[in-house]
Amino acid sequence: MNRIDKKWLGILLLLFTISLAAYALNDNLINVLRVILEFRWLYIFSGMFSFCVTLVHKIRFENLLGEFKEKASLEKFKEILEDLTAIILNPSILVGAIALIKGLFIQKFYNEIYFSNFGTLEINLLWLIALYLLVTASIELFKLSKETLLIRNVENIDTNN
Repeated sequence: MNRIDKKWLGILLLLFTISLAAYALNDNLINVLRVILEFRWLYIFSGMFSFCVTLVHKIRFENLLGEFKEKASLEKFKEILEDLTAIILNPSILVGAIALIKGLFIQKFYNEIYFSNFGTLEINLLWLIALYLLVTASIELFKLSKETLLIRNVENIDTNN
């Protein structure tokens, strides 16, 4: 006999409720989203949070500080450069995606031109790219945060000292 999966039922009901609320409060929701996107600390907060999470993750799991102390070789330099690039790129992708979405959103709903000389096809492609970047950067940030903050069962913690 089949049973109902309560987790997915909950997700379905939550999504349905959010959809109904978004439809009913359409104008208010658009104004709230604009306030959020124009919040002056949004870029700083999201960029710095992403930077800090990425940096701490690299230090904890990839021995970033230890690599600087080892003898220099071309391969080690390449690894260090890749780590440093990731520390800079992860926040940059997130902030860039938010900036693109802000411009696209305001142009779409408030008719303020952010992307002049762009046709409908280019604007729609920018939406896809911006949303893709936002989703992938957010997933990466969530994954790094989870790995950094959660204690694994395999790690032995000496509580006697």
